[in-house]
Amino acid sequence: MADIVEYRTENNKANKISIEMNCFEIVTIIGHIELAIRHPLNKGPASTIAKNVAIRLIDEVIENWPIILENSALTEAWENVFEIKIKKEGGPENA
Repeated sequence: MADIVEYRTENNKANKISIEMNCFEIVTIIGHIELAIRHPLNKGPASTIAKNVAIRLIDEVIENWPIILENSALTEAWENVFEIKIKKEGGPENA
């Protein structure tokens, strides 16, 4: 098992993929992660990974589609669920 972990660590770049999505698709994925995180039994490591991915996606959406900051209900929901502080000039900060 240690060999597998060492291999994955050494070859981390080989394990990455890129997917092109538009902002609407990303916001939809963030919404689904938000729903999953709210489930009371979803508290394991996968939930933490999903939450961190959502935070990265939020950052990407704000960087590429800053007008979304005008939707205060959405950004406030993201701040509450993902426990972040969204700067009005863009990008989340971990709270």
